[in-house]
Amino acid sequence: MLHVLVMVFIVSCGVFFKITPIQWVITLVMGALILVAELFNTSIEAVVDLVTEEYHPLAKIAKDTASAACFIADMVAAGMWLVVFVPKVIALFR
Repeated sequence: MLHVLVMVFIVSCGVFFKITPIQWVITLVMGALILVAELFNTSIEAVVDLVTEEYHPLAKIAKDTASAACFIADMVAAGMWLVVFVPKVIALFR
């Protein structure tokens, strides 16, 4: 849910700052990357939980790795959004 709220905020910022078409592509592709990573993470966690209810080191690795992939996707998207929006914010205050 948080990711959807962030996407609404980012899209609103895009409309407010009138970003270019290529910046829209960057913004929307990064948002889609996050949502896809979260969906994969959820599916991996569900499958691991389905297979075993007991603690298993390999189950932990699968869940931790899927979670790390989401974190990396979040950081890449945040970096790209900073590249798009920080110059717009700076220009707003000049």
